[in-house]
Formats: sequence, structure tokens, C-alpha cells
Amino acid sequence: MRRFVAFIMIAGLSGCAGWQEGVVKQAAFDHRCAAESIQIVANTDDATSRTVDLKVCGKERRYRDLGGAKITTWVDVTEGTPIPKAE
Repeated sequence: MRRFVAFIMIAGLSGCAGWQEGVVKQAAFDHRCAAESIQIVANTDDATSRTVDLKVCGKERRYRDLGGAKITTWVDVTEGTPIPKAE
């Protein structure tokens, strides 16, 4: 029983760290900034439509998860962010 409880606790913590790692990786890619230079400043704590404020290499950015509860799709929704051009 103790092993099961420990597994549930670890799984729960890793799920929480998963979205954090995902948004940091996306911001690092989008802005060509090392992940170590990105800080999570605030988040809405809404598992189905999370919005996160980041400090990305000294600049404030806002990301939103458009993927819902089962997947994460992080998009920079900071006002004034240009729409990527289709290639």
C-alpha cells in the first residue's frame, strides 16, 4: 500500500512539472532563449485552459495552453506577438 501511495504522489508531482517544463521549452524555442533564463511568474491554475506569465530573457511574455486537459499546445499570446508566416 505504501508503494502505491508513493507512486501516486510521484505521478501527481510529475504531472504538475510536465506543463511547466512544456511551456518553458516552447518559450525557449520561440524566443531563442536558454531554458535556464526563463522564469514562471504567474499562472491561472486552470488545468483545461492554463495561462502562464513568463519572464523570457528579461522580457515579459504570456503563454496560453490551447490543447485542453489531455494535451498541451503552448502559444505565445502576448499582445503584439506577430503571427508566424506560413512556409
